[in-house]
Amino acid sequence: MARKSTGSGTSITCVVSGKSRSTTWPYLKAKAERLGTNCKDLKKFYICREVITQLNKGMDVFDLVSADCKDSLTELLQEKSIDEMVALNSRAKKNKEKKAPKANRFADNEADADIDLTLVDTAEPQPEPVPVDEPLSPETEQYLATKAELLGGQEVVDEIHNKVWGEEVEEEVMA
Repeated sequence: MARKSTGSGTSITCVVSGKSRSTTWPYLKAKAERLGTNCKDLKKFYICREVITQLNKGMDVFDLVSADCKDSLTELLQEKSIDEMVALNSRAKKNKEKKAPKANRFADNEADADIDLTLVDTAEPQPEPVPVDEPLSPETEQYLATKAELLGGQEVVDEIHNKVWGEEVEEEVMA
């Protein structure tokens, strides 16, 4: 059974490969709002996923452009750079943030390479200890008493605790 057209569809054509695909106006409108542009620019500067994948791998756009699209791409490149066109694809924008920039495509980002990343604190914050006001279970009390007995007394346990944790034991456990 054939699907009925709702009348809200349109097609977009890749400016590099010439491939077209169907889409809907509500999708284009939502995407344009999310990316801070308009539907006209999304259609005008659309680049398909296959081409973006190749560009992200370092291919030159002029190695990928089809003969039919070469003239129109040259005209579009006077309005926007290839990176600006790729950024209009939301997936490509996410990939661009995750991956390190490639020297042959992002030569204007040389200033970012001067940032000293050793100054960035990457240590995860440690949770603060939670004071326990509840009494220990009889099993835990027995375990602590046995541990102190086997190690040579509560003083030895406290000394080990201080060496490991760097703090004095606040509450002494009765053996």
